Amino acid sequence: MSKIGAQRYVLFVNSKIVMINRVLARVNWVSVTLFYPACLYLCIFIDNIRDPYMKTFIAGLIFMTLLLLSCGPNVKFAQEGANFFGEKITSEGARPVGVIAKEVNSQDTIQVLVEGTINEVCKAKGCWMTLENEGDDNPVFIRFKDYAFFVPKDAGGKKAIVQGKLYTTITSVEELQHFAEDKGQSAEQIAAITAPKRELQMMADGVIIYNN
Repeated sequence: MSKIGAQRYVLFVNSKIVMINRVLARVNWVSVTLFYPACLYLCIFIDNIRDPYMKTFIAGLIFMTLLLLSCGPNVKFAQEGANFFGEKITSEGARPVGVIAKEVNSQDTIQVLVEGTINEVCKAKGCWMTLENEGDDNPVFIRFKDYAFFVPKDAGGKKAIVQGKLYTTITSVEELQHFAEDKGQSAEQIAAITAPKRELQMMADGVIIYNN
């Protein structure tokens, strides 16, 4: 391959880098290791096509595929009636969050697959949510691992399956006030938070949210 040809490949890939990075946010690391080489081979393939009309068609098809993937919602997978966020998980074996919550003591950090109803979602970005904890006035607070994915801000009231690590923690006043701000609470309500709180939290790596 000539130096000019190599430069063309680099320019082609760089021109798509923004949408490629957004696509990569939706795939796992195994896919990431295959994605960049695949793009390089596609660039080489397109450049070697002699028919200018076919070259334009294939390049346009690839471009539109990347565009659709990069502009889609923050959903990694979807199926009829449900959306998947983060790692693709299954609902098989999920247990009610209220049942599992009663089995966790203050020293445990356990990997769980729970089901429940979404109570609240961060109104700012959808970067956390809570699940109703049956038999307890305190819901389970759920964060998303590495902030790799968010959930829809209007997901409150929907059924969800969540996979991740469940544990008991003490949430500081500063964090509680920050979360209250995310909820849209007033300055007076936020100022009234003056003590830390012991609560159940999850660090989720995968979430299913059902549409109905």
